[in-house]
Amino acid sequence: MTSLEQVSTLVLVPQVAEAVRCPVIAAGGIADARGLAAAFALGAVGVQVGTVLMATEECEVSPAFKQMMVRARETDTYLEPRGRAGSRMFKGDFTKTALQDLKETKSPTVPDLDLVQTGVGQVTGMIRDVRTVAEVIDSMVGQARKLLPGLISNLS
Repeated sequence: MTSLEQVSTLVLVPQVAEAVRCPVIAAGGIADARGLAAAFALGAVGVQVGTVLMATEECEVSPAFKQMMVRARETDTYLEPRGRAGSRMFKGDFTKTALQDLKETKSPTVPDLDLVQTGVGQVTGMIRDVRTVAEVIDSMVGQARKLLPGLISNLS
């Protein structure tokens, strides 16, 4: 979920971390080791990733929907207001073009319109392929372990 004010994770997490006396889990816009490392720097003790896990082999959404996520750019989503919050989804023009392309390539499973309205985040622009959950998590953690020590040298 996204706030209707569209406050980003980069702004929101440090404010929450300062305001509460419990562990903070960062969510929104996190798809790789850089996002994980940033979340730790912002005061989170962990992350919740959604869209990037939808594009895994284990996720039960259709293979065609996963291919839509692989093809999408971060600008192919919009914020749909839902009560006091909102949900990010694919834009109609991207959906129409992607569905048409999938039909033309004779994709064995083209997602129906209800599934296309499933929430997806802007991190779709960072998804390059469909992987396993283990590959996603191992990559995030492994790359973050390599990335974090090198960040200190950037301060010099």
